[in-house]
Amino acid sequence: MKQVNKLLMILTLAVIFASCEKDIIVKDITGKTITVLAPGDGVSTPINTITFWWERVDGAEKYNLQIVSPSFTSITQLIADTNVTGDKFVQTLQPGTYQWRIRATNNGGSTPWVTRTLTIDTTSNLSFLTVALNSPADSFYTNVLSQTFSWSPISAATAYRIQITGTTFDNLQTGTSAAYTFPSTNATYTWMVRAENNTGFTQFSSRKIFIDVTAPGLPTLYSPANTFTSTVTLGSDSIKWIRGSGGYYDSLYVSTDSMFINPFVLQRITATTTPVGYAITLNNGFSTAQRYYWKVKSIDKAGNQSAFTSRFQFKTN
Repeated sequence: MKQVNKLLMILTLAVIFASCEKDIIVKDITGKTITVLAPGDGVSTPINTITFWWERVDGAEKYNLQIVSPSFTSITQLIADTNVTGDKFVQTLQPGTYQWRIRATNNGGSTPWVTRTLTIDTTSNLSFLTVALNSPADSFYTNVLSQTFSWSPISAATAYRIQITGTTFDNLQTGTSAAYTFPSTNATYTWMVRAENNTGFTQFSSRKIFIDVTAPGLPTLYSPANTFTSTVTLGSDSIKWIRGSGGYYDSLYVSTDSMFINPFVLQRITATTTPVGYAITLNNGFSTAQRYYWKVKSIDKAGNQSAFTSRFQFKTN
């Protein structure tokens, strides 16, 4: 029986060792060659956003990709040096000549580098390119009528056309910014820019801008009631109000003096909605047996502000 148990133990250890050995074996990929699918070697293209694509190598853990300009024998700029676990990498490039190379790697080594040459040529064809808009941000709300619009340059462009829907503004210029003053009315506009040269133009890039010059309505204070005898319990009771119509957030002022000389300023209140509007639980920062005064104003997305409400008062228990 002892011999049988000893044999079983030996067999068990052998299985465990074989399993562990299998787990730690790393495939030798040093003799393999990575196959590049795109872009092809020596390609010249007007498209400036390139997807680098290759076939996966069996046993590889990651792929080391490097992009330089203009070549690895005469580097003036390192564009990318990154490790990728998949089989694709996307990079936007400026017009010029580049070399890129890739190899598969694992803990045991790596394949030889595969090197390719690529040229981004947009000197005559703008139709594949896109103008990158900088500011204002998309869906920007503002009450400032005078706005400056800006965008990034495209080297092949000789001019840029900017248009604003709902207006007569249609401006062709060589710079990368333009100013416009909107009418003093609430409206939604779309501003659009395209690059142009003597052989063609890009598609328009566009963003929206919201002009809002109307202040939100006055908030309504709800509780505690505005009486000299109103009391609240710290940690459980709240002050509550209804946000002014058109408001996006509120500024709540609380003070121990009725003139608000040294108020607590609790701005940008986006508290939990209650059946009557917004509520702030009275806890940290408040003292017991103290009289407080409070008022609220509402602010919209464009920065317009309502007037302050009349002040309410309460006393803490």
